[in-house]
Amino acid sequence: MSRISNRLLAAAYLSAALFFIEGCILNPETDKKPPPPVEIDWPELYEKEDVIETISLCYKYYNRVSKIELEEKYTNILYQGEGEEYVFYYQPDDVPVGGDPFMTLAEDVEGSMYVWNNATALVLSLDPSPGSWQPYTDICDECYLTTRQYTITTTIDHHGELVPLSGVGMYVDFIIRPHHDDPDKWAIFIVYDRPAG
Repeated sequence: MSRISNRLLAAAYLSAALFFIEGCILNPETDKKPPPPVEIDWPELYEKEDVIETISLCYKYYNRVSKIELEEKYTNILYQGEGEEYVFYYQPDDVPVGGDPFMTLAEDVEGSMYVWNNATALVLSLDPSPGSWQPYTDICDECYLTTRQYTITTTIDHHGELVPLSGVGMYVDFIIRPHHDDPDKWAIFIVYDRPAG
């Protein structure tokens, strides 16, 4: 995404993470009321693709479920094992000056919530490119890897200034492993943001 701050908005890359976000960009002065609340049948995370589907649902319904529910469902797909935790690695050009080349779980959640709290679109949808999951034993014996492409298009209201995030193409490697709360489920362990092309 075009950055408000690398630290906050790189998270949106992940969550915004993965997929094609079609923004219906509206004038704040003429915006209509948000659509009515919905009940979501959240994936149970027993299938690898459930982690991607959960992110898609967070974006699709970001303004139709409570922010507490969004944060809970999103945080739950990020690995939180004892002594090990989810991490998002920036591509080299996006590393904050003097900062770390990665984002922690807490920073990713904060950045994603920032996007959901400040998006000016009434509808955001994520349409991830198709992808398959391959064993990836370099990280752990039960890890799997997939690479996805997505494009971000929306506008963020950043302290009263509308900041466009338009047509930014992303390639992201997702590494998943058995979930921290249930070995039959899946959680995202590592994400590598790759240069497009």
